[in-house]
Parts: sequence; structure tokens; C-alpha cells
Amino acid sequence: MDTNSPSEIFPCSDLDRRERVWYFADYAAGACLPLLEGFMRHARIPDGLRPACEEAVFALRHILDRNEQDDRPTDAETASRVLYGLHHFAVCLPFLNAEYMFVDDEDYAQTNRQMARRILPTLRAFADHTQFPPAYFSRIYMDLEDECAHWDAALNEMIFAFECLEDPARHHNEPSLKRMRTGLHLFAEYWQEMYNL
Repeated sequence: MDTNSPSEIFPCSDLDRRERVWYFADYAAGACLPLLEGFMRHARIPDGLRPACEEAVFALRHILDRNEQDDRPTDAETASRVLYGLHHFAVCLPFLNAEYMFVDDEDYAQTNRQMARRILPTLRAFADHTQFPPAYFSRIYMDLEDECAHWDAALNEMIFAFECLEDPARHHNEPSLKRMRTGLHLFAEYWQEMYNL
């Protein structure tokens, strides 16, 4: 996809570099949603995978729409659906390309790589500047140093996963693929808490 094409404009693409780090969860959802929706229009997705992609779209839309909603908390059913949708996204992401499915538009032939290229630089910047580990880490680790060390380790696994998607030839072996899956699921698990506010 040409970097100057109109399709490069996506929700949250107008955020400057600092805002992309501050609002990383929103930026990542905005970077992925139009590509996923475009891929779904142009790919012959197997029936077994289509519901997972649809749930991923629901989750990404929810993240983006959350800012426009009033201050009412999300109900438990919706929160659960969003989390599962993000994990569905982690499952689908490696397969969003023409190597696994027929795609009738060249712009979407490497959708997973396009997503990785959008996310990876900002994820690295987020990892370098993150100040607030997700709540899980403060509940599990009593020492702030341990909390931060484990959060840094999780972020490194996420970065590795997107590096695998960006350059699959370099990481095409079974240990790397397993590690990539783990990193993508860590990304899905903590996506909604990846803010620096």
C-alpha cells in the first residue's frame, strides 16, 4: 500500500508522535480497524475464521467509540466481549494476508504486515516511555521494581510478536512462532490499559 494513499488516513492517525504514545490503545485500534475491515471485504475468509474477525472488529470499534461515549462504565458482558474480541484479533492477525487466503485487492495482500508497520514504531516508543503498568501487575507484584520488570518483559514479547509479523522470513521457525503467539495474546490482554495518562 502506498504510504501516500488515502487509505493511510485512519482513526487516530492525526495524533502527533507524543499523543500516539499517550493514547497508544486508541492509536493501535485506529491503525488496525480500517485494515481489518478492508481485508474482510476483499478476502475469502474461511467460515470458521470469519466470526473471530467480526468479534475483533467489534472490540476495536469499542475501543475507539469509548472516548465518544458518556462516562457510564461498560457493562460486564460488553467488557468480556471486547476482551475476547481482542484475543480473537490475536488469533486472526498472523493469517491476514494472501499467503493464507485469496485476496482480490493487492492493497490488502499483506494486511498483517501493514498493521505491524503501523503499530511497531509506536509500540517501541510506548515501551520506552510507559509509566503505568496494567493493574494486574500491581496486584501480583508487591515490589514496584518487580512490577515494572515484568511489565517491561511483557512489552518486549509484544514487540517481538510485531517484529515477526513485519519480517516473517526472519522469524519463521517454531520457537519464534510460539513466542509470537504469546506476544500477540499479551498485547490483546493489556491493550485496553496501554495509556500513559
